[in-house]
Amino acid sequence: MSPKNTKPTKTTKPAPAKKPVDHTVAMDTSTISRSTGNKVPPKRKTPINLPLYAGVVAVIALVVGLIYTRTTDRGLPSETQKIPDSGPSLHLESVDSPLPAPFTSNPPTSGWHVGNQTAPWGIQKTPIDDKITVHNLEHGGIIVHYKTSLDVNSVSELELLARDLQRSNPCLILMPRADDQMPAPVVITAWNHMLELQSVDSEKITDFFNALVGRGPETVCRPM
Repeated sequence: MSPKNTKPTKTTKPAPAKKPVDHTVAMDTSTISRSTGNKVPPKRKTPINLPLYAGVVAVIALVVGLIYTRTTDRGLPSETQKIPDSGPSLHLESVDSPLPAPFTSNPPTSGWHVGNQTAPWGIQKTPIDDKITVHNLEHGGIIVHYKTSLDVNSVSELELLARDLQRSNPCLILMPRADDQMPAPVVITAWNHMLELQSVDSEKITDFFNALVGRGPETVCRPM
């Protein structure tokens, strides 16, 4: 007899083992030393060095001040005189009020003046009292004085220049002044500044004007 056919038995694979559930809380190792396992203290912030900080601020302020001064005096003719300041806002009641202190220059560049009056800008044919025109200087204006004995051609040249300068900034006065009150034939004044010229020099007058107009203690006039 032939042997009976027998089917091969199936083998079942064992089920994969389940991973054990980790019930431990994850630890932050950012503050744990890897070498010792000890907790590393957090880094301290470096305190601000106040004296050093104050010194840096002072240096910056000094540099800014120097830049401002150089900008203000840039382009001034070398002959320009710096006159000591008598102080701003020293007001008189009227032109007839006596001066409590004399002016520090002639023509004046600062000092006592009528507080409620200024001279008109532009070309003037007669002198105007210093007690009035100093107020114009305080506002940042420029005054071009010339001797009453100055020749007609030079006066015409000054008038032409004055009109030209006023197109860029109106804060300018051109006027004659008594010969005995003038240290030179032509004198240009601004607050605390004076330029004496032996003759009309349009370039120097223009440089003086551009550098100092609008630079008075009361900036009524705009700077260039």
